[in-house]
Amino acid sequence: PGVKSRQVNHIFGSCNIDHSGQDLMAKDEIDLVEQCFTRVKRMGSESATFFKTLDEEAWHLVTTWGLLFTGLSSKRCLVAGVINGTGGPIQIKSTKLVEG
Repeated sequence: PGVKSRQVNHIFGSCNIDHSGQDLMAKDEIDLVEQCFTRVKRMGSESATFFKTLDEEAWHLVTTWGLLFTGLSSKRCLVAGVINGTGGPIQIKSTKLVEG
């Protein structure tokens, strides 16, 4: 648990650039999220660029989602994360989605 390596300075969202040649190997939204989850589980916080890699993966999910679900089958995607660098467990007691 916890981030195992000191991270280089990274601003989340700085990886948000257009990737027109995205990999579209997902069958549906469940498959897309599961592929992302598998890649994130393989990431190690031992790397000093863990935050950057995590940011890139989040942006890859959002852009691939946008490419897969367009037109009449359009759906939206938002990625939010909580990074627990303490090494101890945390508990999120409630969440609230506000649209607009």
